[in-house]
Amino acid sequence: MTKRSFTGIAAGVTGVSFLVAAALLPTFVRDSVIGLPDELDQTTVVVGRGELIDRSSFLSATPVRTSRDVPVSITARTTLAESADNSSAVIHGSLLGARSDVAGDSAVFINSTDVVQVDRQNYLVGAEPVPTWTGPPAPPAEEPARIGTLFSFTPDVQKSDHRFYELMAHTPTTARYIDDDRSIDGMRLYHFRSELPPVDMTKTVGVTQQTQLTLPAAKWGLPGGMDMVTMNQYYANVRDMWVEPTTGATVDLVTSPRIYYAQTADNPHQVTAFAGELRFDQPTLDALLGDAKDGRQLIRWLFVWLPIGLAVVGLLLVGTAVLTRVRHRAG
Repeated sequence: MTKRSFTGIAAGVTGVSFLVAAALLPTFVRDSVIGLPDELDQTTVVVGRGELIDRSSFLSATPVRTSRDVPVSITARTTLAESADNSSAVIHGSLLGARSDVAGDSAVFINSTDVVQVDRQNYLVGAEPVPTWTGPPAPPAEEPARIGTLFSFTPDVQKSDHRFYELMAHTPTTARYIDDDRSIDGMRLYHFRSELPPVDMTKTVGVTQQTQLTLPAAKWGLPGGMDMVTMNQYYANVRDMWVEPTTGATVDLVTSPRIYYAQTADNPHQVTAFAGELRFDQPTLDALLGDAKDGRQLIRWLFVWLPIGLAVVGLLLVGTAVLTRVRHRAG
C-alpha cells in the first residue's frame, strides 16, 4: 500500500467518523444540556402595588377593611431538593410576600412552600409528593390531576397553547400563545397568557394555611348582626409570560393575582385579601435575560453550529479520500 493510498483511506475513515459524530452529537448531549441541571437555586422577585386586607381591622368594631395602593413584593425561591432518579427530580419552591412599607413579621402576608416532583427533561409535574403549605390547618380536600409544566416551558417552544401548572392553587391551566411582537436586546420573545378562574382553596389538597374564615355577618359587612357567616378563600390569576423559545426560559412576567373571601366564587359580596399587578424587578429581569442568552448560545452551538462544522469537515475528508482513490487508479 502506497503512502498516498494510506492517506486516502485515513481521510475517508476520519471523514465518515465526523459525519457520524455530526448526526449523533445532538442525541448524546441532549440530556446533559436540555433539562434541569444537577444543581438549581434560583430566586425571582416580583414587585408592584395592590390591595391588601388590613389585619388590624379584624380587631375593630367596624367591618373588615382593605387597604389600597400598598407597595408589595413577592420573592420566589426554587431549589433542587433531590433527584428521584435520572429522569425525575424533586423541586422545593417557596413564596414570601410582604409589604414594602412595613418592616418585620407584620409585613408578611404570604408564606408558603411546596414540594413537587418534575420530569427532568420536559418539566412536567408528577403526582407525588403531596404538596404542603405553611400555616394553620385547613380541611382535607381533593386536588385536580397535576398536569402541565412547572415554572418554565420546555425548550423549542412552539407558537401554540401550552399546559401550565399554577403552583399557588395546585391547578393546571392553559397558557395561550398571544404574539411574538416583543424583542429584548435582539432576542425575540413569545408572549403567552394564562387566565385562571377563581379556585376554591378549601378544595385544594395539601393547602394547610387557613382557607376559611367564620366571622359575624356585620364583620363581613353583611346584614345579620352577630350571626356567624363562613366564607371560603378563592384564588384567581392572569399571568402574562414572555418566553425565549429556544430554551423555554421565561424572561419577563406580569402577574395579576387575586385572593378573596366569599360564600361562592361568583357571589357579589367579596372581601379582597390581596389583589395587585406585579412584575419582575430589574435585577430579576437582567438575570433571567442573561441566563436565556447563555442557554440559547449553548444550545445553538451544540445542536447547530458544531454538528454543521463536523459535517462540513467530514464531507471534505470523504471528498479527499474519493479524489485520492480516483487519482490512484488513474495513476
